[in-house]
Amino acid sequence: MKKLLSILLVAVLLVGCSQKENETPDNEQTQSEVVTKVNEGDYDMLSPFVASSIRKQHADVYREVDVMEIGRRLIDKSKAHFSINTYKLSEGSVLDEERYLSLMQYKTEDNPNGLNTLYENGIEVDGSILKRPVFVRDLYEINFHKTNDASQIDGVSIAMVMDRVYTTDEQTGATVQLSDDTLFEIGRSIGLQLSAYMRTLENMNDIPIYIAIYVQESFSDKLPDNTLPGYYIGDALSTGSTTTFTRNHEQWMLLSSSSASELFPEITSQFSTLKTKVSTFMSEENVGVIGKVFVVDNQILSLDISVRTGAKTFTELYGVSQYLSQLIETFDGLKVPITVSVSVYQTTRVVISKQPNSKPTMTVLQ
Repeated sequence: MKKLLSILLVAVLLVGCSQKENETPDNEQTQSEVVTKVNEGDYDMLSPFVASSIRKQHADVYREVDVMEIGRRLIDKSKAHFSINTYKLSEGSVLDEERYLSLMQYKTEDNPNGLNTLYENGIEVDGSILKRPVFVRDLYEINFHKTNDASQIDGVSIAMVMDRVYTTDEQTGATVQLSDDTLFEIGRSIGLQLSAYMRTLENMNDIPIYIAIYVQESFSDKLPDNTLPGYYIGDALSTGSTTTFTRNHEQWMLLSSSSASELFPEITSQFSTLKTKVSTFMSEENVGVIGKVFVVDNQILSLDISVRTGAKTFTELYGVSQYLSQLIETFDGLKVPITVSVSVYQTTRVVISKQPNSKPTMTVLQ
């Protein structure tokens, strides 16, 4: 009997030791590796990357150009509040699918957190009666971390996406487009609700929360493929009990538009000359050349040019790309990043990049 008890005691001790050896302290389980930034001015990221549980909703609803722009600018704008030298970036995780759906649905007694109010008889805005408007269409979230602990969130940025076009007559399908100023006033009110809701969540009561208002439809874009993305019209940094929204003035602008000609006559003239020279270089063939600039407070921050052609030999494509690399030197006075994409039909074959005070670089894609 004593021998049996001794054997059992040894077995228990061995199991206990084994369990202790396999246990990992809680503070080590959530430690992530860091993906170091490639470019100065970017964030380091936590790895492994954990995708958002609501990413499918984003992809199903919006044009790719908007999905990319919402995230690109949200990260850029967040840098004013979350230093790239202090914080690391990760995909949003606070607004899981359940919380997200609750916020997106109409506010009711059973769903008091809904950001959209159901107006059964419509609501008058700027002289038009909007029929059952849904002002907030989506929410995008990114998180910031001071440590490598992915579970420790030290800051949150959220893009609140709004529609511009609303139905005024459900039978005829008549619509109205709201101005940026009107959407900002509506968005500011809803943004305060969102900020208050975020403060009710666990571990969210005392961290900085940045909220930016994005308008997804660019009504000035008349091109068949709707080239222009939307833009942000306002933002606020919530620190504790204080949330004050500020009007933003930024947008993408086609260089062929009258508004661009009025604001930047020299740049639009240079672009017109570039188009003519590219067409001449390609002889009698029809070449599509589209230029757009990203403008903040009437200042150009970047220039994008897309060139689309029909079937080409490699030598033709190589030649026009080399020529474009030469032509964009005329925009050097802008002192902004310039990107040129050269496509054969829908496939991008060459990308030309130019940073301020540097020579263009050309990459041929296979």
